[in-house]
Amino acid sequence: MEISKPCISVVKTDIEKQCKLCDQVTSNLAKHFILECASLYQERRDMFENFTDILSARDATMLNNQDDDIVLETILGGKTDCFHEMSDLIWEEFVLTVATNINKMMHKVTLVNSAVDNSA
Repeated sequence: MEISKPCISVVKTDIEKQCKLCDQVTSNLAKHFILECASLYQERRDMFENFTDILSARDATMLNNQDDDIVLETILGGKTDCFHEMSDLIWEEFVLTVATNINKMMHKVTLVNSAVDNSA
């Protein structure tokens, strides 16, 4: 089995930013918002619960046991080795679910950023 290399380095920068939601400093905003931000815990939990409705128990377990960079790559649309045998129909449902849940996360981020910007 070929092991894929994460392509997430394109979203990681040398510039560190402070998250306006949780005040954590990060150089990888995508990874932070999708996998780490404490303020987005419930949205992230909902997304992973939705995965268990779509994926087989084997695929859900495999995804949960991957390195964070592989999980992020998969969530952002990379059909990593753990999902290379997945049917196109399941993959499309997975991608749609991810998009819906990330949209909810980004809506919350936008609301908080707007509130912070308006109070300044």
